[in-house]
Amino acid sequence: GCICDKVNMALALRLLQKMWPEKFRFWPKSWLLPAEVDELSTWLDKHKSDTVIVKPEGGSQGDGIFLVQTASDLRLKLSAKPHFGAGFGALAQRYLPEPLLLDGLKFDLRLYVVVTSVDPLVAYLSREGLARFCTAKYEAPSTANAN
Repeated sequence: GCICDKVNMALALRLLQKMWPEKFRFWPKSWLLPAEVDELSTWLDKHKSDTVIVKPEGGSQGDGIFLVQTASDLRLKLSAKPHFGAGFGALAQRYLPEPLLLDGLKFDLRLYVVVTSVDPLVAYLSREGLARFCTAKYEAPSTANAN
């Protein structure tokens, strides 16, 4: 496997959170679907004011991403996926309630690093990277906009 995809990155970071919980607090609560759909449903029932973002495995550029706020909404949206449980997989994560914004816009940065040695640690940061900005002002998730 490769840690460059959502699911394998989630598995690696989950292991690191167990080993060093204080150092890996930045990674939000996550579930791998369909295997952990029951655990996610239980969590949604207990955390009624929270939102979860579901990102399809192998997706990119926001394709297929959706938000849920209830277990029934999760079941409904997953049932609309033609291959759910038989080839459809996803990473679900607690949606950050107060994301960092620039001029009211969500954004992400991609920095590229190559590690050539672990002991001693030797890493190189590329001078080029990527910044992506949303084109619409951020609105907090609600039942009206959680497509």
